[in-house]
Amino acid sequence: MIMESSNSNIIDDNAFVRLVLEHFGIDCLDNTVIKNRVTGNGGINNGISVMSGSNNTISANNIRNCESGLSLSGSVTEASVYLNNFISNSINIEYYGDADWTSNNRFDNGAKGNYYDDYTGADNNWDGIGDVPFTIKETRWDNEAGGLVEAGFSQDQYPLMAPFDIDGVSIELPNWASPLLTPSPEPQKSEPFPTSFIATASVIALVVVGTGLLVYFKKRHH
Repeated sequence: MIMESSNSNIIDDNAFVRLVLEHFGIDCLDNTVIKNRVTGNGGINNGISVMSGSNNTISANNIRNCESGLSLSGSVTEASVYLNNFISNSINIEYYGDADWTSNNRFDNGAKGNYYDDYTGADNNWDGIGDVPFTIKETRWDNEAGGLVEAGFSQDQYPLMAPFDIDGVSIELPNWASPLLTPSPEPQKSEPFPTSFIATASVIALVVVGTGLLVYFKKRHH
């Protein structure tokens, strides 16, 4: 699935091989990607790629067997990434941009972050949250170096010690989505024939058949 110049969409409860949010003329804004299962077929694809845009939320997704579980690039800003499970990816999060790139992307919601199968921290207080942050390396393209160079680090302050149960997530839809989910009225059921009508019809039919047989036998007798 590839989204171009798409705003205010909710992508939930799907199975993908690859999901890309990119731009064509304008950015992808205010999208929510939640409760999906993204599998990269043995690591040959990026799982979820956000190539440009702001205020996109990526939450409660299972992302596995991808080259990069999540790839953030370009001028991605104010992304919220939390409660996702990154499992068996070559790189769990790939994070790069331009030389003058500034972001404000978050990798936790202030209380819980994501599950990374390569997190090596401990949980000494047994609260399900790692005691030390998970570090996400940022890179950028450098013309002088002729390639990608380290540009800094972002952190998930509350990495999860065990995979998050995405099936337990209830999705709260915005007000503008509510009319789309209003169930259609049930079709009106046709009323069955009254029992008394069926009984009366049966009696009439028996009388007609009986009368016909009586006339038939009288004719044969004469």
